[in-house]
Amino acid sequence: MDLEINQLVSVLGKFSVGGSVSPYLLVGFSDVEIETNFPQTESFDGASFGVGIDFEVSENTSLALEAIQYADSDIATGGKGKVSAISM
Repeated sequence: MDLEINQLVSVLGKFSVGGSVSPYLLVGFSDVEIETNFPQTESFDGASFGVGIDFEVSENTSLALEAIQYADSDIATGGKGKVSAISM
């Protein structure tokens, strides 16, 4: 199976809580394509949303931990498609 996120457009709202930690929320829209081993390609799009937190390591460097759901939609085969990830 091959998964491609063709587009992701989002708005991010970051909150300052003091110090070197900044949590954030994001909402947007994504376009996803899944190709299976059964020469079949499914494309779907939908709302995206997620949460994350930035950790400032130094003045020019930060790390982010993020959980995002790229799309959650009905697909042509009658099933549900859900694409989400946790990243750092």
